[in-house]
Amino acid sequence: MGYGIRLVLPFFGAGNLILPPQLGFKSGDLWWLVTLGFCTSAVLIPLLGILAHAKLQGTIFDFGKKVSPAFSLGYSLVVYAIAIGLPSPRTASVTHEMAIAPFFDSSPLLTSILYFMLVFVFVMNRSKILDVVGKLLTPAILLILIALVGVITFALEYSFPKPPLKVHLPAEFWKATKPLMPLARWLWAVL
Repeated sequence: MGYGIRLVLPFFGAGNLILPPQLGFKSGDLWWLVTLGFCTSAVLIPLLGILAHAKLQGTIFDFGKKVSPAFSLGYSLVVYAIAIGLPSPRTASVTHEMAIAPFFDSSPLLTSILYFMLVFVFVMNRSKILDVVGKLLTPAILLILIALVGVITFALEYSFPKPPLKVHLPAEFWKATKPLMPLARWLWAVL
């Protein structure tokens, strides 16, 4: 169980804490559909990524070598550029706006420099990250989550709204996809 929690926490963020309850609350009677979508996108896909990486038994460069060394280099550079370029500005700005700006009069540049220095320390000691996360952060986060759920459940008054829209998936789906049926038949014939 310890390794399971250690693997969940790196994927756990504010989007996993705030968005699912909000979507479930707004969906009313269709909460099961929202739960299915969330479990697919936030549980199944990361789990498949972990399993794929475990099966690979190597680096991303080794993965690309199965095609060719040139492809491996290009593929690795593109994946790393996307993995660093897309989330980095967001993580630095969220750290500054949510944790630093309300309490300290600090520049965003200074916060970003300190934040990325800390990230660099974690990256250089990546073999110890699971131990640090598992031993120090896991108990703290679990206690905070339990306290948060307890306060929300027992201290707040709320009522569940009815969803404003009734969804009749099969009829609407077939009605919307009717113009695509000739293309689907053609693709099926080709296969």
